[in-house]
Formats: sequence, C-alpha cells, structure tokens
Amino acid sequence: MPKKYSNGPIIETYSDRKARICLKSLSNNYNKLRKVVDNADIIAYVKADAYGHGLVHIVRQLRSDGVQMFAVASINELILIRVFFSDIRVLVSSSCLTENSLKIIADYNGDIVIFSEDHIDLLESINISTRVNIWLKVNTGMNRMGISPSTLTKSLARLQRCKNVNTDDMVIMSHFSCADDPSRNESIEQLDKFLEVTKNLSLRRSMANSAAILNYPESHFDIVRPGLLLYGIVPTTSNIKVTPIMTLESQVISINNCKKGESIGYGATYTLNEDKFIAVVAFGYADGYPLFVSRKSQVIIAGQRCDVVGRISMDTMTVDISHIIKKVKIGDIVTIWGPDLPVTEIAECANTIPYELLTRISPRRICYIYNTD
Repeated sequence: MPKKYSNGPIIETYSDRKARICLKSLSNNYNKLRKVVDNADIIAYVKADAYGHGLVHIVRQLRSDGVQMFAVASINELILIRVFFSDIRVLVSSSCLTENSLKIIADYNGDIVIFSEDHIDLLESINISTRVNIWLKVNTGMNRMGISPSTLTKSLARLQRCKNVNTDDMVIMSHFSCADDPSRNESIEQLDKFLEVTKNLSLRRSMANSAAILNYPESHFDIVRPGLLLYGIVPTTSNIKVTPIMTLESQVISINNCKKGESIGYGATYTLNEDKFIAVVAFGYADGYPLFVSRKSQVIIAGQRCDVVGRISMDTMTVDISHIIKKVKIGDIVTIWGPDLPVTEIAECANTIPYELLTRISPRRICYIYNTD
C-alpha cells in the first residue's frame, strides 16, 4: 500500500496489515531529546523512508516541531522532500558522487558529505548551479568513509578555495563504530582523535548519533544526528523514556484446532506435544517479518502475548492461542510490534537489529495510518 503524502484528509485504504504512526509520540520523543542535547542543533535522520515510518509525514511533523535540518541517503529522497518542503536543509549523506549527481544535488539545494579526496577533485573541476553546503567527514576509526586526519588541513584549504562550496557554514563530522556499547574503548579513542584534529578549527562539529547522544554527552558538540531515538527506540542501555511511534498490526484470518503429534507450516519444523489452538495471522516475511528466529517471538492478541510457532511464511505466520482461545475470533487485531511489544525484542529473537526490521517493512502491502492522538 502506498503511503499517503497529501495534505488532505487521510483515508484508510483497506488492508489486513496496518502501520499506525503516532505523530504525537514523535513530537514527544523529539522534545525529550531536545532537553538531553542542550544547545546542540539537531539534524534528524530520515533516510530509508524515515526508518520505515514514511519520509514525508515524519519530515512534516518534525519540521512543525522546529527541526530545520534533515539527513537522507539518496538523491531520490532529497527530491521527494523538495516536492513538499523548500525551506529546510537536507543532507545527502552517502550517495555516490559523480558530476551528474552533484549537479542534481545542487539543483535541489542539498548539502553533501565529502569523504574522499576524489570528491574534492570533482568539486574543483565542474560547474554547478549554486554553491553547496559541505559536511567534511573525517575517518577517526570507523574505517568506512572519511578522509584521513593527516590530510584534514589540506582538504579544508582546498574546499575553502573552491568556487562551488559555500564556505560560510562548513561542518566537520565523524562517525562512531561502537557508540552503543560504552564498555568498548573504541569510542573514547575516536573521540580523542576527533578532538585533536579539530581543536584549532572554528567550524561547527558533529559526531554523535543516537547511541552517542546517550552514552557520550561530550560528543554532542554543535550538531547531533539522531535517528532511531526519534522513532522511540533506544539503541543502547539508557534511562531515557521515549515511545515507539509505530504500532504494526494485522488480523487473525483462521483458527485451527490442531492435535498432539501434528506439525505446522513449511518444513514441519514445529510438532505439537499436546492439543492446541493455532491462529493464522496475515503477516509474513514479504511484509518484513524475519523468516528465522533463534527463540520464540511473540505477538499480542486480545491484550495477551502469544507465541509464534512454526516457520514464517511469505504472507502468514502461525500463533499459539490455546491459553486465550475463548477470547479470540477471526478478524481480531494482532499487534506485530509496538509500544507494548518492542521491535527490539523481535530483532533479538532473529539475531538482528531493529534498524533492519523497520526498514524491511513493505509499503506495497501495508496501509500506513498517521494520527496525532
């Protein structure tokens, strides 16, 4: 199901599968985060369709809450935002930079991340429609993208001379590799390196993602870069109270009275050790649910947790409802994840991370419903 991006009334298109997005919780999460980061500016990460929550609706709400900078990962996301919003800064964080892509980013008034000397060579050699805002990324230990600290001074000098660069608001940034685990030494080492190479610079600095915002307040600097926290998911151990803004739902489409010794689903991976009532739920791996789980995951039906049993199918899953059979009927709502059943819990069962599950949700099959209550 396509997400609805109009400014008019939101009409609920029929589907068994629904993602209910609470924009009030999004605002509350942002305001709590705003207090944590003190005077630092916030650039909201809305890449991957706002982590599966719907890019335009999330940008619209955060913009009304006061956010003026957003980050995406692709030029297509920049273009989509510009269809609706012309008055905000949009950073394209990890696009392949070519002459053509740079011209498109400039045409759509996007900021760009420079993370190699080749990018600077390209900027110096082309003509574009307007000067672009630059975020210069320094590799402090993530070893993925970023210029070497030893070349920072030279790179900055080249950028400041470049005719295609807006030199009024350049930002120096880096990225943590292990910020979600404060027991690791890598984050302190990266922070020390970043402080050392930027200590004599007057430019704004940015290093803290969601986990670093909570674990390393000394890394807040001038701009913080939250993603998962905005959507109500805490990527590390913390006392911060944020609320998941998505409740993912489906429905019971069948109820079966299965007997001891019978098996359920593909591969007959689950055999009943006693008689049980099994509900079939219209949600499967084509909707974004993990195919394999290492231990029992659960859903919520009639206010009760129920074990998912058997292998996940493309369109369905099977659930043990024996303990609540008198409360369940065909058509009942099933919570796949939400505030009372965190997506982090499902991710742990599947040996993955919540980022993956959220961004795998299929908007072709799921009806997105936005509310402010």
